[in-house]
Amino acid sequence: MSVDRLTGIHFEHPLLLLALPPAVLAILILARARLRAMPAGQRAAALALRVLIVTLLILALAEPFIGLLRPLRNVVFAIDVSDSLSPEQRAWAQAWIRQAIQELGPDSRTAVIEFGQWAQLAGSGVSSPPGGETNLEHAITLARSVLSSREVSAGEIVLLTDGWETAGDAARAVRQAAADGIAVSYVPTSPLGRQQLEVTVAALEAPPFARAGDLIDLPVVLHSSGQITATLRVSLDGQLVSEQQLALQPGISRVPVTLRLPSPGFHDIQADVVPAQDTRADNNSLAASMVAKEPGRVLVLEHEPGQVARLAEILRADGLEVQVQPSSEIPPTTEPLAGFDAAVLVDTPATSLTLDQQKTLQLFVRELGHGLVVIGGQRSFGPGGYEGSTLDEMLPVSSRPPERPERSSVALFLVLDKSGSMASAWSNEASKLAMAREAAIQAVGLLQPGDVIGIVAFDSEYQWIVPTTRIESADTIRSIQERISGLESGGGTSILPPLQAAYEAASRVDARLKHIVLLTDGQSSDRGYEALLRRMEQHQITLSTVAIGSDADTELLARLAELGGGRYHFTERSTQVPRIATQETSILIRSAVVESEVTAQPAASSPLLRSLAGDLPTLNGYIATTPRQRAVTALETSRGDPLLAHWQYGLGRVVAWTSDASPAGWSS
Repeated sequence: MSVDRLTGIHFEHPLLLLALPPAVLAILILARARLRAMPAGQRAAALALRVLIVTLLILALAEPFIGLLRPLRNVVFAIDVSDSLSPEQRAWAQAWIRQAIQELGPDSRTAVIEFGQWAQLAGSGVSSPPGGETNLEHAITLARSVLSSREVSAGEIVLLTDGWETAGDAARAVRQAAADGIAVSYVPTSPLGRQQLEVTVAALEAPPFARAGDLIDLPVVLHSSGQITATLRVSLDGQLVSEQQLALQPGISRVPVTLRLPSPGFHDIQADVVPAQDTRADNNSLAASMVAKEPGRVLVLEHEPGQVARLAEILRADGLEVQVQPSSEIPPTTEPLAGFDAAVLVDTPATSLTLDQQKTLQLFVRELGHGLVVIGGQRSFGPGGYEGSTLDEMLPVSSRPPERPERSSVALFLVLDKSGSMASAWSNEASKLAMAREAAIQAVGLLQPGDVIGIVAFDSEYQWIVPTTRIESADTIRSIQERISGLESGGGTSILPPLQAAYEAASRVDARLKHIVLLTDGQSSDRGYEALLRRMEQHQITLSTVAIGSDADTELLARLAELGGGRYHFTERSTQVPRIATQETSILIRSAVVESEVTAQPAASSPLLRSLAGDLPTLNGYIATTPRQRAVTALETSRGDPLLAHWQYGLGRVVAWTSDASPAGWSS
């Protein structure tokens, strides 16, 4: 800030002031004769007025102005003494400062600081700061402190530097100076207008530790004073692991480098740059050390024996320690899993896991801070009954499929128990049969024209309440719902014959998706389910089961749902039956399984994609899910369905891959 001082009144045409005395004298002489007849008082006033008018007129013609002294300047010069400047550049900067101080004059207040790794006042009797870094923020902060200690609170900061900032945040310091009313200007240090080419390895951003076998990112930060070609070599324990030819632009360049740590222990990493032209060689190398911990331990959980063999082989090739076990053996507590860094759940239906097993996975991630990868398949996500489960709560995607404006027709067959026990009720609730009727009515109400519905009711025998019917209109739906309302309870329980009848009817229907839902509260001594389920699988007909109350054969029903490729539900409240039935129908009509050729597309920047290069492979199918708001969708389909998503869950992370991991499946 400058301070101006007054020097008095000056005139642009001072010679005109010489006309003032003659003009006043002429007025007195001429007016004396004319004003003689006036009284003495009036005559004096008239003479004074005429003299004043003439005086002001002459002063105006002379153009008066107020003069100012040369302003005081309050300036701090900051000179860069880092290694990136040559001795000639520093000498040029010092000469520039001396000339500037001389031109400012003795009334201005100046100071000089020098900066490199830190900043200090020049001429303070100590050696210059180390030149290994260029910290412009320190320089500006010290200059602000010098200016604030003076009577004049604001001023100017002049930086003489090559602008290669390697430490601190100069932009933040400039904003703080501006808030104090301090101007910051920059003078490039290029003596005689000549630029010297110089390349420096400014940083080697190696993490302090990683796991043996990990693929790590190792950005190398280079500074170049101009356009130049260079070779960057990175060595691990003295062995060359990366060599890149670079075309550097002026300023900062971050060169990505990836490498794999081969074994546990200490490792030395060195980056060397060899430019086509250079001024100094002592700043062309930088070294760092890392500690590699033991390889990560991964627990791979498979629903069917042998389905993860190829996946386990790939993980082991990446240096991981892999253990494979059936998903049914997930322990009820987290203690046996504490030694694993991550778990991989492969194509496993939620209905095959107990609530305790799902809670174990939840605590493994949320409380212990480990990782979980959930891999899709025909029995996962929506088709695997994840919706509404503890497992679904952990996922970065919702297992509820997105609604589609268009869909193919579906065929739904309901097999309803109407035995005598279904007439009973818990507490003050409606009877189990009443809730089964309501479930069927609501499920039918979700269907659309073109869909197929069939309803079989059974006790010791079975009958078709609604034979196989294709929905034509809303009238068709109302007619079917009226027939369901008349369903009454009967005698014993025989499950296999009505299930066989539903299968035979479904196998004759032309529909893309065919699904059977069995609702019962009893037990049956029938045999031959395995053969029936094999035929259902051949015709791509799926089966879900609903056990109503603890008297139901829960073991049989869970096994039927597992072999039938559907979902198993258990409830001790009859009021929950309609919700379960509508959930099953919603999954069916939303067509979660997408079996068509799709190409994965990057959707967001993600560290999971760092090892992918070139075009991504084509997939033959996936499970449609809905992305959650806080999750990162790394890969998606052209329809916007997530393929690869991840998020933070408590202390750990969860990754979802909605295609499969089978060499002969969707990812083949």
